[in-house]
Amino acid sequence: MITKRLMRERRNDIVNLFRSAPCALILLLLFSSGCGETVDPQVQAWRTKFLLTSVPTDETSISKVLKSLTPDESDSAKTDVDESDEAESNPGGGSASEGAAVDANAGEANVEGKTADVERSDQVDVVIKGRIHAGDASPWADGMAAFVLTDATGHDGESDHDPHTCPFCSRRINDYLAKVSFLNDAGELIEIDSRKLFDVTDRQLVYVTGTGRIDDDGLLNVTATGLYLPK
Repeated sequence: MITKRLMRERRNDIVNLFRSAPCALILLLLFSSGCGETVDPQVQAWRTKFLLTSVPTDETSISKVLKSLTPDESDSAKTDVDESDEAESNPGGGSASEGAAVDANAGEANVEGKTADVERSDQVDVVIKGRIHAGDASPWADGMAAFVLTDATGHDGESDHDPHTCPFCSRRINDYLAKVSFLNDAGELIEIDSRKLFDVTDRQLVYVTGTGRIDDDGLLNVTATGLYLPK
């Protein structure tokens, strides 16, 4: 009799437990807590391709990358001076037309040389440390795998330096910005928002590896090959 009474009381306790709204909510949370967030297989595939597991080394500031991609005008000026000196010291043994032909050929060679130099430095491999940040503007390309990066190397390595508020860097803010793009196998921009694709947020510190070039707006444009997200 005692055993049956105890069983009946326990059954009633269980029924009362489920009738209690707060307790039912707790049970619901307990049962649902084991279910992780489902990641879209396509998103997971891109994450596997781009996300790096270790910090890339040899990062370079955006301003230095831009400088390496910009032809040195002093070299061009020096070449013009050398050509002028050579023309003045040219012996008078040849005719004027012959001298003109030599100068023309020299000029053509110099143009070809300059073109070759530009082609050699048209793009460069980069490792950039920066924050997803564009000052007062949004750094995101809505619905696309692209964002604006602000250099985070700082002065003398200071970690909290913001070029947008720095009285010196803000004067030439474009020297500290990079447009980062993630392309698919066809060379087209991935049509998934960066925030969803990599679970990143505004002003987050990241490392980007890839190929950099100067675009038509004079900004550094990086075609990314890797992205590291510091913990």
